[in-house]
Amino acid sequence: MSRPLSSKSRLANVTLAPRPHVPAKPTAKSGSRPGIGTRNAKVDEIEKLLAKTTLHDAGQEASELPSSIGEAEELLKTSSRVLSTVVAGSSSCARLLELAQRQKVALRLIRQASNNPLDIDRRSSTLVNRLLSLEAKDAAFELLEDIRMSVLSMYEHEPPSSDCPYLFPLPSSSTPVEFSEFITITLMQYLHAHLPENAQCIADLSSPGSLWHWTQYATDLTLKRAYSALIKCEAFAARAMALKILLKTSELGSEVFWTQTCHFGVSYAKSAPLEKQNDVSIEISTAYGEIIRLAEQRQGFLEGENFVKFCKHWMSFARKNHDLRTLDKISTYLKATPARDVALEKAQLYGLFVKINSLLSHNALTNEFPSQVRECLERMKQLQGLMVDDQMLEESHSLRKAAIKWLQAQPKHDSNKFESVSALILGLSRKEALRESLDSLFVLAQTGMNPSDQATWKPTLDILNTAVDLISSARKGGKLSKELSHIKHAELLRFTAGTVYKLGGNLFKEARYSGALIFLQRYVGIAQLALDYFHQLSLSPADDDLAHWDAFKERLSRGWELLGICHLKINDRRAAHKAYVESLKTTFANPKATLPIPSLDVSLIHRTTFIAVNELFMGRGASMYSVLNEVCQDRAILAAVLEEQVAGLADFSMTEGAVDLLTTLLHECAEIYGTRMPMRHVRILLRLLENEFASASSGIDSITVVKQIEELLRLQDLKDDIHLATLGPFYAASAKIWRALILDRSQQACGSKDSPNQSFITSLIDAADILASAKDAGIPSVGKRKEDGAVEVELTSRTGRSRAPSRAVSKASVRGPKPPKTPARKNAISEIGKAIPVPKVTDEVRAEIIRSLNLADTAARMLGLMGHVQHRLHFLESVRNFVRPMRQAIVDAYVPLSLQLAAEYGSLGLVSLAVPEFKDLCTMADNQELSLSDELRVQIYLRKAEFLTSRAALEDSEKMYLRAWTIAEMIPEEPRQSSMLMRVKSRLRVLERTALAARVYSSLQGAKNEPVLSLDALERSSRLWNRAAETLMKQAAVSKPASQVRPDSPNPFDVPAIRPSPSGTPPPSTAVVTTRSCLRDGSTLFGAEWRVIDGLVQTLFLLCQMSIDRGSPKHAEYYLQQREDLVGTLRSPLLENRTLASKSELLLLVGKLQEASDSISRAAARASSPVDEAYIDRVLGDYQRLSHHDTDALQSYSTAAELLSKPYENETSFRKDQKKTTEPLLPELLLRVLQNQVWLLRDATKEECDPVIKRYLDLHEVSPYQDKEGVFMGRLVMHDAYDRFKTDLFLSSLTESTIAIPVGMTFEKSLTLTPTARDVITRLGQAEKQFWAGLDAHGQSGPVWLVREAAVTLALISSFNSSLGRSSQELATITANLLDAGAAVTIRREMRDAIQAKLAFLRQPDDLKWSRIEDLSDSPSESSTAPARPKRLRSPPSDLSIQIDAREEDLNSYWRTIDARYRAERFNPSQLSPRRTKWLPDHWTVVSVSVTEDLGTMLLTRQRAGRTPLILCIPLDRHGRKDQDDSTFFTFTDAMDELNEIISTSNIQARDAKSVQGHEAKVDWWNGRRTLNGRLKELLETIEYCWLGAFKMIFSAPVTTGEKALTDLRNRLETVVEPALQPDKKIKTLPRLDDDLLECISTLSPQCRDEELEDLVYFILDLYQFHGIPVALHEVDVDQMVVDLRSALEDHARQTAHAPETEGDQHLFLVLDKHVQGIPWESLPCLRGRAISRLPSVSFLYDRILLARLRRGLPLEPVEGEKFVIDRMSINPCNAYYVLNPSGDLKSTEQAFSEWMKSMEAHGWQGVIGRAPSEMEVLGALQKHDLFIYFGHGSGAQYARNHKVRNLRECAATMLWGCSSGTMRQMGEFDNTGTPSSYMLAGW
Repeated sequence: MSRPLSSKSRLANVTLAPRPHVPAKPTAKSGSRPGIGTRNAKVDEIEKLLAKTTLHDAGQEASELPSSIGEAEELLKTSSRVLSTVVAGSSSCARLLELAQRQKVALRLIRQASNNPLDIDRRSSTLVNRLLSLEAKDAAFELLEDIRMSVLSMYEHEPPSSDCPYLFPLPSSSTPVEFSEFITITLMQYLHAHLPENAQCIADLSSPGSLWHWTQYATDLTLKRAYSALIKCEAFAARAMALKILLKTSELGSEVFWTQTCHFGVSYAKSAPLEKQNDVSIEISTAYGEIIRLAEQRQGFLEGENFVKFCKHWMSFARKNHDLRTLDKISTYLKATPARDVALEKAQLYGLFVKINSLLSHNALTNEFPSQVRECLERMKQLQGLMVDDQMLEESHSLRKAAIKWLQAQPKHDSNKFESVSALILGLSRKEALRESLDSLFVLAQTGMNPSDQATWKPTLDILNTAVDLISSARKGGKLSKELSHIKHAELLRFTAGTVYKLGGNLFKEARYSGALIFLQRYVGIAQLALDYFHQLSLSPADDDLAHWDAFKERLSRGWELLGICHLKINDRRAAHKAYVESLKTTFANPKATLPIPSLDVSLIHRTTFIAVNELFMGRGASMYSVLNEVCQDRAILAAVLEEQVAGLADFSMTEGAVDLLTTLLHECAEIYGTRMPMRHVRILLRLLENEFASASSGIDSITVVKQIEELLRLQDLKDDIHLATLGPFYAASAKIWRALILDRSQQACGSKDSPNQSFITSLIDAADILASAKDAGIPSVGKRKEDGAVEVELTSRTGRSRAPSRAVSKASVRGPKPPKTPARKNAISEIGKAIPVPKVTDEVRAEIIRSLNLADTAARMLGLMGHVQHRLHFLESVRNFVRPMRQAIVDAYVPLSLQLAAEYGSLGLVSLAVPEFKDLCTMADNQELSLSDELRVQIYLRKAEFLTSRAALEDSEKMYLRAWTIAEMIPEEPRQSSMLMRVKSRLRVLERTALAARVYSSLQGAKNEPVLSLDALERSSRLWNRAAETLMKQAAVSKPASQVRPDSPNPFDVPAIRPSPSGTPPPSTAVVTTRSCLRDGSTLFGAEWRVIDGLVQTLFLLCQMSIDRGSPKHAEYYLQQREDLVGTLRSPLLENRTLASKSELLLLVGKLQEASDSISRAAARASSPVDEAYIDRVLGDYQRLSHHDTDALQSYSTAAELLSKPYENETSFRKDQKKTTEPLLPELLLRVLQNQVWLLRDATKEECDPVIKRYLDLHEVSPYQDKEGVFMGRLVMHDAYDRFKTDLFLSSLTESTIAIPVGMTFEKSLTLTPTARDVITRLGQAEKQFWAGLDAHGQSGPVWLVREAAVTLALISSFNSSLGRSSQELATITANLLDAGAAVTIRREMRDAIQAKLAFLRQPDDLKWSRIEDLSDSPSESSTAPARPKRLRSPPSDLSIQIDAREEDLNSYWRTIDARYRAERFNPSQLSPRRTKWLPDHWTVVSVSVTEDLGTMLLTRQRAGRTPLILCIPLDRHGRKDQDDSTFFTFTDAMDELNEIISTSNIQARDAKSVQGHEAKVDWWNGRRTLNGRLKELLETIEYCWLGAFKMIFSAPVTTGEKALTDLRNRLETVVEPALQPDKKIKTLPRLDDDLLECISTLSPQCRDEELEDLVYFILDLYQFHGIPVALHEVDVDQMVVDLRSALEDHARQTAHAPETEGDQHLFLVLDKHVQGIPWESLPCLRGRAISRLPSVSFLYDRILLARLRRGLPLEPVEGEKFVIDRMSINPCNAYYVLNPSGDLKSTEQAFSEWMKSMEAHGWQGVIGRAPSEMEVLGALQKHDLFIYFGHGSGAQYARNHKVRNLRECAATMLWGCSSGTMRQMGEFDNTGTPSSYMLAGW
């Protein structure tokens, strides 16, 4: 059998220990034995004997082993002797394994020969014992193997269950074998050999055949020996087995046994690692169970003190395992104990503690738990006073903790279990210390209260009151009085108060305010009691305790605050105010309270003040002075609290009580500060000035206050305010500013409308001088921000040497600027400019500096709005330069000042000054480390974008705009929980920011020639500024104290009447006008209204200017009036003068010269600055020029140019390297002045003209928008070309001749030009280039008169070029399209505006959304500013609800197509070259009539489908020049004067018709009417004869003429003019008339006058002359030519008399420019009876064709080859609506038509008779019906406003039968306007 474990490695390490050289000590036994470690002579002998008995090698022959009994016996004797002498640990032990093997062989021989093998086994057992004593376990195991085999063969047994060598199968019979004792000994030897190291051996101790099963046959001695052997093993299983074996002995004492058992368990538990404690506990508890089951068999063994201890010991392990069954079993054993003593009772109670603890720890409560708790409490009651041992107290404490933990861990409570646990805790608490008892009560309170269950609130509060009572009873000498000596009574109350606070806070968080109110009330009572006891302590507490008590005081303050909030929640304002006050008292009664006041306390002060003033109406009683005066030890803190109350009043409306309180607080602060804190005293005095300005009711004298400030600032010793010394200059300047504002307000309050007095200006200049002088004395250098938020600042002198402790001078410490030229006035504040070294800028100082700079910012805006530009610049430069070195610390206040300065430089055209300012600002905005607000970053980028746009740097401008937009998107909204005023301020910031962005976007669009987008953005900006003004007005109305409302003041709810807006845009609100008044009466948003007014004024100015440029004088007049009303409240002379100048300019453009003169006179009388005077002189020069007073105009222009040419002197610049600028002020204005000056000097001498031209050209070269000057430059070049015309006979005739484009003849030979002609062509080319550039710049949005001038002049240049041989069909097309576009500039622009209004209802624009850069090319209707189209659309502008269907979608698509086409059109040759008449019907003719700007030439253009346009340039004075008789010259002015006189006389007669009485009077009246008819007939005949002459043929209808007839006519005409021609002999073929011109001539009637035919003769002769064929007019009989020509025309008429007419209805469309629209062309003799219509342009005709195609279901755009002709608009005549006599005074008209109208109702007509329809009815009728008929006065605009009509998406065919219903009113330089235009824009 093999061994289970090899020990060779161990035996190899066993060596003989060296013996020391000392004699061995004799032992008590006989003989002696050498000691361990000794060596003597006998050792050699032992080794020799051992050598004889050992095997020499493993391969020794078997014959060498003992072979006989004798040898075996000898071997055993020898080996026994050797073993007796071997010492454990000696070197001989290494050879014992070999010896054991030889012994094993010897014993086998003897056993085989013996009759009693058991004896031999006993001998072997003896040897085993010896080997085991020598620790030679492997050697012993060799012998034990044979013993086991021998014994197993001696008895009958079951087959072994395993091969384990230390298991002996039990005998098969019940009778014990005789050698069972020996087996037991052998098993113990096995265990001794392998138990400690063999885990399997330990595991098999209880297996069948183990030692445990053989102990039933063992004696007590054997059992005890087995016990002794097992306990030597440290394994608990072995020791437990030993205890069980010990229990089988006959004699055993229980006390020792139970003690030993506990010892083994404790040892094992302590030795086990922490992670195995649970397993060990289970193992020990299980073993204890087995032991006690054996112990039960012994009589009286389960009793005694040690047994009780064992049970308690066992409980600890069972509790760890949560073994409830075991715990019950232990309790049973304890109960069964016969002896009843205290220890046993305590043990039983201990058992209950353990069991309940286990149940609670593992949350295993059963239904029996309440009874178990009751039993526990009953036993505790019985043992009252005896639970004093440590173990019981520890277990009691553990149980209480477990119960508390159970309660805290239960989200939901079983009422029975909860009550049982609570009772258990209370019972245990009575047995513990006071602190533990309180802890238990606190836990019960915390766990017992459910915030959602109101029934739990009172019991919880009762528990806490019990705790308070327990503390109080202990203090009075109860049971716990001795213990209380070690615990401070105040601390216990503090702990109790903390618990109450926590529970109240939980209720507060759950919004259970009524419950929280009860708890918090109790809390503040307990807390105050605790503080009272704390203050009574005779000994000062330790530092740690002081920290706890300080925190407790802060919590008490918070508790009062929460209590106040709870009172507010239940609407008990007075109680809430009281609680808030107590909170503040608690806070500031603390001696450790310091400045600055924490933000939470500041918020509480503001809330307390708000309740007291606005809800309790306490007025002056709301002051904290009387409340805190006694408790606050630091007077500075008291004053700081009062100042916070002042600051809090600014956050809400200033009621009457608030004003009284504010005054009281300021006076109290001033009293506290006195001279001990002079700077803070000055701060309060400044607040008094601010209050005086806002309310005008504080009852102080501002002059006295300013003097008091001066005296305080003059003090040398600042005492406690030395850290505020740097505020001196700021305070001094602020005092001056407030003085100026108060002066201005007092002047306004007196009702004065004059400009601010000189004291106002002087005070502001003084403020600037104070800062300038202080800067000269010492410049604060840029500091570094410290961790505490302060900024180190060093004051340096002008020389750069530091006045603070010496260190390197920073880069910011540069030489300061020179003082301003304004002489410094000596005043009491001059000494404040002295430099005072300041170590750092604290948050307090920074806040005051920012406040002062914000005030300065407002003052600067006021200066600008009041027109003091120079003073404003000086003020801004002084303030900005003074604070520039410390800009990093006050960046949010520094940037607005610099931004104002940079923007002012830019608006004045001082580019060299503006560029570095914007560069610095952008650097600051780009610096992310700088604490600059996002709001200011946005403003910087937007202002920079606006400046760059003015400089034509559009790409960079877009980048700036994009940066601003990106940052603006990230600015968060104001939280909803903020105060109303804070939300108002936030809303104002959003409105201002978005309004500025819209204005910048508008400028970008304007620079990109996108007028619709530009106007839309600018109108959006106007709306936003007005919304901001309305917000200010509402807030000011709320903030206005009741005492300031005078009894005689007008109703604040009355809204002034607002005139209707001329466009679809809602009129701007007048709220901003009221806002300024509200400010002066007490505004809580001081400063914001000036920004809003400034923004609104600028926007209105831009809108007015844009409206003028776009040709909309009504809109311009409206915006100008709005601006005039607004400026009138500002009492600003400059703005008023500029407004008057703008009004005068508009009046001049409209043609109202007299009204313009009056307005100019008013403005000139009030001019007060160079800029003002220059502006007025420029407008005055325009008036004088238009009045033909050129000399006076030139003088006015010269004066204006001189004023503007003076360079701005920038003497306060901070930069050393910045030179004085030489730029003029307002370069754009100067450029316009110089233009007019140059034009007036165009015919002057070179000496007079050249200097002006040079100045103009120099300024023109640096202008960012040079293309806009193209029209003027072209005009100059054209004037030079005319001068050159005069030097050549042939060229001079061009201006007198009628010219056709194309030229009208075909000729193969090119014209040979003279050098002068070639030079003229060059000049004409230069002029043409300039005019095209001007058109490109102005075509979309420039002034209409410039566009019209450029278009007509280009047409004139084309005619000259045509006459000089540069004619072509393409030139004719371009010229025709150019004249067509130039005749309808305004209405084309208005069409795009109207389309946007038509499509506006498809989107929901949000004015607060920015327009994105990528949308710069999008139209407003498609811009991203509008969200996606909603499913349900809102109403269109006409307020009609329209459900969009397929037809409506087609209509929307139509308008989008029209808009896209108009938007894509540009004034350049490439886009004007396509023919626009290609889709017209063949029987339609379009004739355009235009007149040049000098009214001397008429341009007639005829266009037909598929034909090259024919253009005739006809000089109106050609007859007078030929006759050399000016008296016969019928000028354009003569004709218009006569026409206007006829119309005026007719209007007078019509007006006087009602007063005509009597037959004779009526006869006279009708005679007068007939006379007027005659005059008109004569006028029209004269116009046809003098102006048109033979060229009226251009109006003829298209005819179909055969080729032969045209050839015959051409031959006859050539024959007629041939006598006058003198061609060169080299010319073989003469030029021939082309077919188009010949066809036109063929339509001329032979019956026309001789003069008309003579006109045609000259025209044909000029054509030959233009082609180089000389004409000898002096040798020709012109009269004969006329006769021959008439004959030719008669023959041609007879030849074509029977020719077929052109198919279709002949129709003539007239396109008339503004000059000729008033002429009744339809009544010309040559046009009478013709079908004629007027249209603005061919583009409008094409629009109507597309609309007709839409209504017929055809594709919008026609395609090539399409044969379908659209020549009419189909309507349903039954779908009509009429308005008859709406005014009720046209009775005759009503009688004539009413019956017929009513009869038509049977066919579907609808309408109104005799009453005025509503606008909704008219607009609805126009949209829903196909025909609209109006019989009434005028055009019906009084019933449906024009802008409403033009915004309709579709409109009925309209018949307006009112007097003058089709009149187009003349508007001077603007295009004519009238109702017909509105209906055209509406879509019909």
